[in-house]
Amino acid sequence: MDSVDKREKGKGSNPSLSAIFFSALLCCALIPALAADVDPRPKVLAASFFHALRLEGAALVYYSVGRKEILPSPTPRQWREFRRRLDEAGVWSWKPKYERSVTDASGWKLHVEYADRSLRSEGYAAIPDLNSYMHCVYALQELTGRQIDHRRVQEIELYDTSELTLVATHPSKNPREQWADLRDPRGKVHRVRYDPDAPNGYSYLAKVSTNDVTLGVMDHDGSDFVIRFDVIRLSPGRAR
Repeated sequence: MDSVDKREKGKGSNPSLSAIFFSALLCCALIPALAADVDPRPKVLAASFFHALRLEGAALVYYSVGRKEILPSPTPRQWREFRRRLDEAGVWSWKPKYERSVTDASGWKLHVEYADRSLRSEGYAAIPDLNSYMHCVYALQELTGRQIDHRRVQEIELYDTSELTLVATHPSKNPREQWADLRDPRGKVHRVRYDPDAPNGYSYLAKVSTNDVTLGVMDHDGSDFVIRFDVIRLSPGRAR
């Protein structure tokens, strides 16, 4: 009799499988909602390149030469995309300081703090890995819609030339009418135009021929910045 009572008592005290299953489903449903409620903004954001940017309370403030502008507040999705781009750029492994012993050069500073990650880095006439640096500048550009460094980073410049495929060329006797279509690894096609007046930046279209193009690309040889020239050819099936 006692054993039967114990079994019945134990049987009544255990939650049913359906109750456990319902609780698990409820948790799965709540986790994304709770994650969405977490403020995606960094606790600190201060960037000073050619132009400057600072998160002041809830306001994102952009500083250009002699001008201060309060920017439209980024959406939570834009803040999350900004964080994703910083992760992709690998900024969390940057050193605290980069510098070279030169005169008449420019400097930069970046301070970002999240609950789980933080960075305080600066440089004078020197930067981290060039690709990582460009990805970071691009992330700031996309967040603000404003130019951050000496010139805007174009999306296509985030890829190595070996990752690009030449789709079409348009040589012309008039240099300003020359262009080329290049496809990135994600399948997006970018039209790049030849501009003889454009200053040498991170990369530029240096020459357009019927079956190939030459790109001038900024590189770093370990001590200084140099421009290398890479040729990209049309695939045999597209060559004319």
